[in-house]
Amino acid sequence: MLRVYACLVLEHDWMMVLLAAAICLVSCVTAFHLAAQIDTMGARRGRGWLLLLGFVTGTGIWATHFVAMLAYRPGLPTVFLAGPTIGSILIAIGATYAAWSLLFSRIRDRLWGAGLAFAAGIAAMHYTGMAALQTTGRYSYDYSLVAASIIIGSLCSMLAARLFAARRGRRLGAGALLASAICAIHFGSMASVSIRADPSVRLPPSSMDANLLTVFVAMGVVTLMAVMLATAI
Repeated sequence: MLRVYACLVLEHDWMMVLLAAAICLVSCVTAFHLAAQIDTMGARRGRGWLLLLGFVTGTGIWATHFVAMLAYRPGLPTVFLAGPTIGSILIAIGATYAAWSLLFSRIRDRLWGAGLAFAAGIAAMHYTGMAALQTTGRYSYDYSLVAASIIIGSLCSMLAARLFAARRGRRLGAGALLASAICAIHFGSMASVSIRADPSVRLPPSSMDANLLTVFVAMGVVTLMAVMLATAI
């Protein structure tokens, strides 16, 4: 717990962290609001909306992750690889679409399955995004913190799915629980990382600097907010 606290306080820009948290909560609550509307539709009509729901949720998770990554201050030069960055958003959208599909299905234990699918998608997106972060050092992980963050994230995701299924009106509570899962996995995983400076490690020439990624993330956030506004209307 102390390591997570130290990671947040000493290795992050707090203004960016708060922005990431706001994007996370708003996108998750909006996703559950949209899910409640989809639940009132027929199966055929709701299928297209389910794709939009996966996009809103996945993009929200991705934007949260990369805004928080831009807040990270390891004290070394950093750049981002384009391939894993793009791959991470596709993973987030695909995994959350699968999770919502499970949640709306009639499969037994679908709530547990949906919660685990959310957590697996968040974790896969996070570590793919971490693969995009390149610096002049070598990574090592505290795997006990990695496991703890994923377990906590899984429990929060499953509770969010169960709360939504039990009470469709509890959109804020379900959204807050899913947002907690995203933050637990992201910041718990970030706290597990140690970077040892190594001058022999070179930054790859085919990469994006933080300023370019900021523009990319800003476009993603604006797109997300526009979709959310259109959905609300």
